[in-house]
Amino acid sequence: MKSTMKVAGMFILFALLAYVIVSYSLNTTNSSHNKPYDGRDLHIGMVGEAPVVREKQVSFHKINLEQMKEESSRLDAIFISKEFLLKAAAPAFAKVYKELEIPVFFLQSERSYIPFFYEELSYEDAPDTSVDLSYATALVPQQGNEMGYWQFGVYNDRRSKSNIQSAYSKMFEAIDQGSIDDGEK
Repeated sequence: MKSTMKVAGMFILFALLAYVIVSYSLNTTNSSHNKPYDGRDLHIGMVGEAPVVREKQVSFHKINLEQMKEESSRLDAIFISKEFLLKAAAPAFAKVYKELEIPVFFLQSERSYIPFFYEELSYEDAPDTSVDLSYATALVPQQGNEMGYWQFGVYNDRRSKSNIQSAYSKMFEAIDQGSIDDGEK
């Protein structure tokens, strides 16, 4: 009887220890994914509400979609919030994105970059890409009038405050460097 209770006690202790370890690992992020951007000052044009970020050297400048082209020369990038994605997919804006020399980020788009690049597709008609779990997609000008795109997810596909802030830090780093590290998408 004593050995059965000892085994049961050990099992309970092991289960409790396993629970604590798993809970801790789920509630913390890998430090490389949680590192704030520490580069140069960035000026971001913001269509919609600016996100809450950790970086003091990043400033958001409120603009509307119609001002993107004229304001782009003083900006490092443009962010478009979820509330404006439907309007941002209008064919006239697809032409503007292709003419800009800075990246344009579409925050929480469930359609990736597709309706913002292809003039003939509306936001509603573009394929749903929400299964890829991206938090943001950016159209990025490349050499020779080509366009590329970047996608940013959140750590472990969990949209917690710290994971979202880490995703913004990765976006700022990409803006600063002009590229993304494929291993850190």
